[in-house]
Amino acid sequence: MKTEEIKAHITTFLNELHVDIKNLSVELRDNSPYIDLETLDQELFMDNDKDLLRATENVLSQILSRQFEHYVRVTLDVNGQKRKEVALIEDEARKAAKEAELSKREIKMRPMNPYERLLVHSALSDNTSIETESVGVDIERCVIVRYKD
Repeated sequence: MKTEEIKAHITTFLNELHVDIKNLSVELRDNSPYIDLETLDQELFMDNDKDLLRATENVLSQILSRQFEHYVRVTLDVNGQKRKEVALIEDEARKAAKEAELSKREIKMRPMNPYERLLVHSALSDNTSIETESVGVDIERCVIVRYKD
């Protein structure tokens, strides 16, 4: 996959939706396109549950998967919002780890979706004094951060 070819397909799609593109860049991360979109039309992608953003990512994944004849997982970051959310979750994970280390107790984090839990596990994976585990079911599933002796 070439980033310029991916960018052309995404630009065509967004133009069809009449999205005012200020800047669009594509970067391959783990062989999957990470799309950084700057636009004044942020409200087209953002609702409370981020369903519109996920739906747009899914449509873009389908378009690119057909073009490249294999599944392509697309990440769309509108006006840096996803980058900010990732940083907040990683910071939350580091704070829980520090609290677990200081108190020598396990810390139960708030319920999170699968992607957010993955971010927590990844953010703490290099910390040899901490282990993480996802527990619970459905919307109550969360990460436990615990100190390892």
